[in-house]
Amino acid sequence: MRNILTLILCLIAGTDPITTSNVDRLTLIHTVDGLCAAFNTDETTIATTNGLFDLNSGEIQINRTENPTDYAEWVWFSPDGEWLVIGETIYAADTDEPMLTLDYPQALIAFSEDGQFVHIEGITYDTETWQPIEPDNIADFTRFNGANKMIYVWRDLATGSGIPTYLSPQGNYWVHVLEGIYDVNSGELLTLPDTLNDPSMLDGGSFSADDALFFPTMPQGDVIAYRLPTFESITQLPQETPLAVILPEAVWVFNQDHSLGFATFPDQTTQIYDVATEEVMLVLSGISPLLSVNERYLALSNDSTCDVYAIQ
Repeated sequence: MRNILTLILCLIAGTDPITTSNVDRLTLIHTVDGLCAAFNTDETTIATTNGLFDLNSGEIQINRTENPTDYAEWVWFSPDGEWLVIGETIYAADTDEPMLTLDYPQALIAFSEDGQFVHIEGITYDTETWQPIEPDNIADFTRFNGANKMIYVWRDLATGSGIPTYLSPQGNYWVHVLEGIYDVNSGELLTLPDTLNDPSMLDGGSFSADDALFFPTMPQGDVIAYRLPTFESITQLPQETPLAVILPEAVWVFNQDHSLGFATFPDQTTQIYDVATEEVMLVLSGISPLLSVNERYLALSNDSTCDVYAIQ
């Protein structure tokens, strides 16, 4: 059924990803209740603080208008798109069936990337049965996704030790201050250069947004970066996107290839920029820009509604 809906949707709207060459053809296709929260991975639905809406028809599928969720951050899909969290309830995204209701919406919830497991406040469930399990066979570096696009590894969720740990933005590297830096994909503990053997340099370190660089904590405020995964030290650091420097008052979102910048301003408008030319391509009413997975849809929140745009 989901594949059929996707085909119909592609025939009607949203067939083209939003690019610099067609952004002027962005057209409002739906205004739905609630603040924009998340597109499903198959681009057939959008979730808001008031429920779940069909992108083809704009009709509501899960209705929470009588009891809306307070914050858009509390509404999100599991990585495989099968499950939808709205406040304190986890729904099946296909059937709208509530699978589990929690005592409060701020609970830590994290789904494994294949959607097979969900970890909720120290208890792990198998999503096939929605019964608690003993997660003995989950590998240490299995990635889990939570609200606000947070990424975790199973070792953190299962065995918090009090030792500082953190994950890189794209989830490729996990830092244990006393043990070192792990490659999450292979589980391998990476060999660090002698210049990084001091645990204090890992404590408080950070990664670039694309996981390409690691910045250790340095004495006297010095700045040095290491290119990953080779740990080649570099002194000529890449510059930030010029637009983000020119317009610091804006809140920025970029598309995947960084060709378009979506800047939200205090006047409740979003300006769409061609990053290469710094030209304003389009100005739309609304804030908190949200792009669908394949960038065929743009959603903007306006007061208590969500505007959905597509190329027409």
